[in-house]
Amino acid sequence: MKTATVSVPGAILHYQVCGCGPLLLLLSGGGGDADALGALADSLESDYTVASYDRRGYARSPLDDPGDTSIIPIEIAGDDAHRVLAALTSEPAYVFGSSLGALIGLELLTRHPDQVRLLIAHEPPTHTFIPESERPPLPDPNDPASIAKYAAAIGVKLAAPTSLPPEVERRRALNGKHFVRREARSARVYLPDIERLATVTSRLVLAGGEDGRPFVAYRCAAKAAERLGVPLVEFPGDHAAPLLAQPGFVEKLRALLARA
Repeated sequence: MKTATVSVPGAILHYQVCGCGPLLLLLSGGGGDADALGALADSLESDYTVASYDRRGYARSPLDDPGDTSIIPIEIAGDDAHRVLAALTSEPAYVFGSSLGALIGLELLTRHPDQVRLLIAHEPPTHTFIPESERPPLPDPNDPASIAKYAAAIGVKLAAPTSLPPEVERRRALNGKHFVRREARSARVYLPDIERLATVTSRLVLAGGEDGRPFVAYRCAAKAAERLGVPLVEFPGDHAAPLLAQPGFVEKLRALLARA
């Protein structure tokens, strides 16, 4: 695996690349760094050059101003994805985004469609497409119960703690706090540009997990598909399925990538 950094306005982003073949950029969900979709990368690296990165403010992607505590808009996150891709290739790339990463993928496709060969956006939480009353309360970063409630509303079961190297545990904890404090609210207010996305639907697959139908993230994805007039493609599993990379999920993803 190759690791490197790319400078962006206000931060230095850590990224990593493995495998060989056409470039596939993985965009992880909230709290997930470049390693979060590692099982998925392992399953695809025989046929794709798989890249991922730590978003700005995550443990390995320091901010120029460590004291900055402002909300990070999806627009800024999308520009970061654009700059990572530009550092890796001048050709259109495959992009897979999960949850918050799917929102970032939508912004990337909106602003820089020539960089995207195909975006598969798995359960983007487009909260602005559903009534306010259906949106889960934002989690309190100091209240584990509220974080668990938020996770449950979008269809995520928080895993029991596992034994990891102390540095990895520390990094994950910092990333999770960063998401709750600085990214969750931006996802809540992000309004995708439907008019611009409607011009590039040939490069977009909106997806949901078949076990996620009762939950908010699936409903958001379904509403986005309805607004764009495209089908919602179902994958096996739920909102967290990209993290597990079970065979059925990987087979579905491979089939969609192969058609582009």
